[in-house]
Amino acid sequence: MDTEQEARIKRVKALSNMAKASIPIRGVILEFAIMLEDILTNIIAWCFYPATDVSGADVTDQLDKNGIELKFLILSKIDFNNKIDILKDVVSAKKPSVWKANKKLVQEIVRGLKEIKAFRNLLAHSPLDMSREYSLSVEDNANSESFQVLKYRKGKIEKETMDKDRIKLELRKMNATWFRLLQLFALLRDDRQDVETCKRLVELSNSLTDEEEGRGLKELLKAYGLDHS
Repeated sequence: MDTEQEARIKRVKALSNMAKASIPIRGVILEFAIMLEDILTNIIAWCFYPATDVSGADVTDQLDKNGIELKFLILSKIDFNNKIDILKDVVSAKKPSVWKANKKLVQEIVRGLKEIKAFRNLLAHSPLDMSREYSLSVEDNANSESFQVLKYRKGKIEKETMDKDRIKLELRKMNATWFRLLQLFALLRDDRQDVETCKRLVELSNSLTDEEEGRGLKELLKAYGLDHS
């Protein structure tokens, strides 16, 4: 087999492995981001139409008819970034006591959501690096759970590597932001027990060991039928 043919076969194998790594990771991140945006939308809708509290119910189940109409007829037309920007204004206008006592929490949520949105956009819009140089640099026995994407920034194409450590970090951020959102919703509903539960969940999500985080990622991938191990 000549050298050029060997290089072509190696490149095809590398591209196949990168695609196998990219598909489940992009899917998990996008699904998580969709869920977070939905919770954010529900909280904003609830602030305008607070329904009677349903103990233990999901956020969506706390919306009455007016809240549901606001969510799907109006808020669905607003993009993720604008919803993030108006959260603190809605909370401060509708529940000023919650805003005054929990400014840091709301600011942490806003910062977390903006970082999540940026990472979601990176994975949603950035193509795989399928260049000859990169694909041939991948060793035959390399970990197939990583890939590289291309992004355009300030007139230049930049390359960014996605591996297990990066994905674990981003999922940890998403988990913490999820629990903070639920904590805020509990504060808005004056559910002190749920507030304490969510605070504890935030603490736990930030203190997981790499082994625990790895198991969580594996279980999450399995839930989507995308675990290749």
